[in-house]
Amino acid sequence: MKGACFTDEEREKMYVDALTYYINTLLVQDSQQVIVFAENSGWDCHSIQKRLPHYQEERIEFISLDPYDFDISKGKGYNEMLMINQAVERSQHIKNAGAFFKVTGRYPIRNVGYFINAANTFLNQKSGDLYCDIKDHKLYDWLRLGWNGHSFDCRLFGVRRDWYTQNLSSVYTLCDDYNGNLLENVLYNYVKNIGGGKNHYKISA
Repeated sequence: MKGACFTDEEREKMYVDALTYYINTLLVQDSQQVIVFAENSGWDCHSIQKRLPHYQEERIEFISLDPYDFDISKGKGYNEMLMINQAVERSQHIKNAGAFFKVTGRYPIRNVGYFINAANTFLNQKSGDLYCDIKDHKLYDWLRLGWNGHSFDCRLFGVRRDWYTQNLSSVYTLCDDYNGNLLENVLYNYVKNIGGGKNHYKISA
């Protein structure tokens, strides 16, 4: 994809490092956790699996998608959401759970356990729909830094499967990195315009 910053081998190592961290922290420490790893480059997932520490095979579901089903001319966000859509449709773990927590595979989020627990509480105990982290302030404008103070953090979010399918699964069509329609902004605008207010979503601090 235009603008990609890593070689295939570097990207594989990033996935191995992230998965290794999640195996050692999530799977070892919590017998209820499972991982769904989805990728859309056509890369051989067995090459990744054989580099991982020991894990129970039924607790990691690998989903490898045909790269020809994607459109690299639209950029990263379009294809990331399209990949999530296909993973949600295919994953038995996600179907069984009824909700999922999306996290980047490029590097480990060290405090991911905190966010997973918070999302689980909000989605399952408080009947929320979407747990996310957004910036929504004018601080960067006041400091004249030129950064975007109004965006959705796409690296991680938790969501009910049915709600995602009915509400977020189609937003990929609005994304086009090369026309300035970044996923971070598309999702931010969606969340800000959700009808019914914060009973649907929680913004993480």
